[in-house]
Amino acid sequence: LHRLGRIAYVAKRKPLLSPAVPLARPYWLRLTSNHEWRAVIFTDEVQVVSGNKGPLWVRCLASERYQNDALAPRFRKEHGFHVWAGTWHGGRTPLIKLDLAKSGGKRAGFTSELYIQQIINPVLKPAYQRLRNRWRGYCEPVIIQDNSRVH
Repeated sequence: LHRLGRIAYVAKRKPLLSPAVPLARPYWLRLTSNHEWRAVIFTDEVQVVSGNKGPLWVRCLASERYQNDALAPRFRKEHGFHVWAGTWHGGRTPLIKLDLAKSGGKRAGFTSELYIQQIINPVLKPAYQRLRNRWRGYCEPVIIQDNSRVH
């Protein structure tokens, strides 16, 4: 297989996306190509999990390495801890470890209330104000986050 160009790679991780998402990307690019990206705060949260699960290996051509068949999908994990951060041109927020023990939701997960208490009020509002002061008179900053229901 190696002589035929089929090399063993550790499968790259990817989020589960609907087939419509890649098709919508060129449209989004056309809509946002003139945007002032230096005035955007990108935010995301992630779950950190430790375990002894080994890597998933795939055999493919180098040009096929990022095709769906060679990627390992991400699944929700049960155990670990969550962190959140934001970044923008020339700045970043601190890395925030989320305290899910205070959750009052049905599933004891990360709720909108916790998002407001732990992220928006203490971290995101001040970061937004700093960026807004920097861009005063030019443009209004934008916050980009994923479409999680708690946002």
